[in-house]
Amino acid sequence: MVDWNPCHLLAGTALPVKLPRRKRTGYQSEIFLTPRGAGNNSRPPLAELTTPPQADGVSIGDFLSATRGGKQVSSASGGLNILGLFGTERELMFNKLMAAQARKNLKLLREKSPLVHCITNSVVMNFTANTLLACGVHAVMAYAEEEVEEVVTNASALLLNIGTLTLSRFDSMRKAGKRANQQQIPVALDPVGTGSTKLRTRCSRKILKDISFAAIRGNASEILSLSNETLNTKGVESCHSVEQAAAAAQSLAREFKTIVAITGEVDLITDGEHTSRVFNGDKLMRNVTGMGCAATAVIAAFLAVDSNPFSAVTTGLAFFGLAGERAAGVSKGPGSFQVAMIDTLYTLGETELEEGARIQV
Repeated sequence: MVDWNPCHLLAGTALPVKLPRRKRTGYQSEIFLTPRGAGNNSRPPLAELTTPPQADGVSIGDFLSATRGGKQVSSASGGLNILGLFGTERELMFNKLMAAQARKNLKLLREKSPLVHCITNSVVMNFTANTLLACGVHAVMAYAEEEVEEVVTNASALLLNIGTLTLSRFDSMRKAGKRANQQQIPVALDPVGTGSTKLRTRCSRKILKDISFAAIRGNASEILSLSNETLNTKGVESCHSVEQAAAAAQSLAREFKTIVAITGEVDLITDGEHTSRVFNGDKLMRNVTGMGCAATAVIAAFLAVDSNPFSAVTTGLAFFGLAGERAAGVSKGPGSFQVAMIDTLYTLGETELEEGARIQV
């Protein structure tokens, strides 16, 4: 594997560096860019993303323009040809930039301690709350229809999770979501089990039309069911692969102007046009109930401190995945892993995240 070190640009030596290939784990993520103009949750385009200073006159905006449009971009001083230099390794330069953004977002998260309002399911409520607290985030689990609008007004992000759906709780979600849109508070959706019953599928489709979401995260079967209302799934577990749901995710992202994340062996997130991957995580993450729900909660938390949903989702999943890797290393099985996961989310350092985040775009 050839990894690019941006420091060589600053030093004036445009040479790739050989590094050992890392072993891929069972929990990986694919992430996409977000469009401009996504309703009340509109965010700046990727070119406006806050990242480290450009290297030798090549900005991240120039870099993405080059990789998307096929043009050649030169640096201010050395005539650097990005496409010729990176070839298929061009994603690895972005890895360094986004890893630095991950560090920045984690630092902001712990400094600002934003409040995330969660209307989530009864099975995972405790684990979700402890996940957010371990990240340095305040969490409130309020779902009474009479108070959700008031609660969300004081929050920095809103998480809606339909895991234990009732019509009353659904009405609370719609009220909170609409108020969040009015206040330009980012909203994340976790459509747990959609496709397994007509109620879940109908409510998921309706809330997508009523509320503007910054991000949607589900497993492959859930994402497919959002795109195809006639698709039947079995419970809350996925019956499909991530790749089988990729086209559906892209279609949903374009239709609702949002970022759609599919989690599985390789997690995928899309804005309908762009793709990226996060190679962090461990197979034990699939053996603990509510781990996906917790990942969506972390996404919501990162949306609270990063105004660009693409980098918020990317860095949030990298943080969560790396914590899973570290936790698995000290666990004997799923039981001890769940406890270790909370501890690792609490202790994982910003520098450790920057060095350990494995992100490709």
